[in-house]
Amino acid sequence: MDADKSLKLRDAYDSKIDAYLAAVRLLREQRNADCSQTRALPTEILSKIFGVLVHHFNSQGERYPHIKWMAVTHVCRSWRTLAFNEPTLWTDLTSVHRKFFPDIFARTQTAPLILNYDHLQYPDTLRLISDHIVEYPERMKKLSLCFKAPPLSLLNKPAPFLESLVIYPHEEFPPDFLGGAAPRLQSLICNGKLPLEAKWLAAVTKLDCRVVHLESTWLSNLTSLRFHPCWIPLDAIKGGTRLISMEILLSALEKMPLLQCLDLNFPHEMDLRTCERLNPVYLRDLRDLTVHFRSKPQMSSIFNHLKVDGLERLTTSWAGYAEPALFEPACRFFGANYHGDGLQYWRRAKDAVEIYRTWDPSAEASPVLVFESDHLDHLARISSLLPQSSPRIFQAGNTELLKCDTIEELHITSSTALSALFDLGDAFATIYPSLRLLRLEGFKFKARVLKDWLLEQSSSVQLFVKNCGLSAKDSESLQALRGVHCPSTRG
Repeated sequence: MDADKSLKLRDAYDSKIDAYLAAVRLLREQRNADCSQTRALPTEILSKIFGVLVHHFNSQGERYPHIKWMAVTHVCRSWRTLAFNEPTLWTDLTSVHRKFFPDIFARTQTAPLILNYDHLQYPDTLRLISDHIVEYPERMKKLSLCFKAPPLSLLNKPAPFLESLVIYPHEEFPPDFLGGAAPRLQSLICNGKLPLEAKWLAAVTKLDCRVVHLESTWLSNLTSLRFHPCWIPLDAIKGGTRLISMEILLSALEKMPLLQCLDLNFPHEMDLRTCERLNPVYLRDLRDLTVHFRSKPQMSSIFNHLKVDGLERLTTSWAGYAEPALFEPACRFFGANYHGDGLQYWRRAKDAVEIYRTWDPSAEASPVLVFESDHLDHLARISSLLPQSSPRIFQAGNTELLKCDTIEELHITSSTALSALFDLGDAFATIYPSLRLLRLEGFKFKARVLKDWLLEQSSSVQLFVKNCGLSAKDSESLQALRGVHCPSTRG
């Protein structure tokens, strides 16, 4: 057989093989589609399941989350077709690999987009997105603008689907910003100077701002407000900045009756005259209050002029050493306005005291009451000012211990706290008569010193040790003590 015939014959066989492989591939696709347990699911339900998967990976905060969830598009042709033709699965463009960006952007079709300019690194991507949102602002759902974004003056058309807006540049808003219409805009974070009045602000309920007029009527719609550190109040009549007093600040808050969450810093320059207000400002719905006093301890008087119905969380912070006179107003306010369960778990961190309702090591609980300061002592004084508090568990991360006869579990997380415990000497049993568990975790110590101390105690406590680097010999030595149990000493 000559060479030409041999090549033709080989090509013929290759064609037949390719045809058979294509048929096998088609049969496998049909089998997967016809025999799949998900075949009976309506496409709307399957699309929602994909949406849950997309939301899960997007909320993890990792880079390029789409690469992980796109694995579902390789299961079968029907899944791939469904995913590629559902625009809402692709609209979060916060972190998209440059290689996939054009295709993913095309799949969004006309659906509203989630954009963050901080994550748009490449000129071609920046140009594509900037030109698009300027021309089609109705595509914006959540938008975060940094210094790489187009100037605000170009965003002069209505944004009917915009829900969240973040603007980091210190730009002044043009009169025609968003064409004066953003009916769904609820959340706004802004460093620039906010206008006294503007129609595009009418629906905002959540505000994080740096430069604002306290007289703005649209502030009355807010349910959440955060003032930046060293925020600047503006004078609506004279222009420029305004020196405000506690009375002016309280009067502004009084005009925000819907507030549920307030994070309050004080302006750098402030009129420090004593407030003579007779009746407190009643914020019926306020649940979460944070107040940063920094170098203005006299502002703690604000607690004398606030009233709420059901406080759920209070955080305060001071710069430097916190004297009892500073945190006592906060404690009295909390005691009068908190009506929840008793506060059983106390945690003394390096620069804070955190108090919780209960403690569950397997859950991420949020503290109910927080005092933040570089130097904060007087734990016993704080406890005495909180009638709702009956500490059962205390976690010590520094030298100060909460001395209370109701404490049943003592968690020590530093060698300095353990030394403070040793320093109690014979008074230990008197100070902690209810103690049943001593937990040591996350630091190294000398087992011999702990053993000697335990031998001196008349009461029996259970000992739990974790991640303290104990040797097997030291573990056995501690477990040999009568009345002392060591359920975990490994590591």
